[in-house]
Amino acid sequence: MIDMPIHREKSPSVNAAVQDAHRLTDWIVGYHPNRFVETGHRRVALACYSIALDHREAILLLLKAGARTSAYALARSVYEAFMRGLWCETVMTANQYEIVIERQSFPKFETMITALKRRHENTEIFAQGKRHVWDTFSDYSHGGYRQVVRRLGGSGIEPCHPDDETVEILRVVNIYGFLSSMHSAGIAGLDITPYAIKSEEVLNDRSFGGEVQP
Repeated sequence: MIDMPIHREKSPSVNAAVQDAHRLTDWIVGYHPNRFVETGHRRVALACYSIALDHREAILLLLKAGARTSAYALARSVYEAFMRGLWCETVMTANQYEIVIERQSFPKFETMITALKRRHENTEIFAQGKRHVWDTFSDYSHGGYRQVVRRLGGSGIEPCHPDDETVEILRVVNIYGFLSSMHSAGIAGLDITPYAIKSEEVLNDRSFGGEVQP
């Protein structure tokens, strides 16, 4: 007989991290623009950023419910939506916009990351993000080996994702959600000084460059 319990999140450290993330949500709500007049590629970028923010909120609900497997599976979607939005905002040309609309599809993700690295030469955000999260998050997203072994608990089939790893993934998700809101505010023409100040708290080296366990 194999037990398969279903339970709410009980870890104090994970619950504390979720509460911190909710406080970040409250901050974002206070500064996030609620009206836009953009068209073309910047409007598409805003849609991507909003997707990243929605997925982040869903992850908080899933973690609160103890559904770490599904929360992990959504983490890649936050990262991917932000990067796609950044490509649309800072790289996409008018011609590329027309091609995307005509074909109803974006370029391959690797193509966008390569273009972003060329466009933003003075930052390691793209190399670090791709190196530290893409393969691992993809495995979680598609129910691969990493995800499966995190269901094989000593007492049955249940989520056994390590607490510290779960907190780290949530911090990475917070970063991309925060950046999505910041870039949305920039597109809307708002003063992003509050974001610059808040970034000292949110964008720290360990959260952004930390390894997600294989």
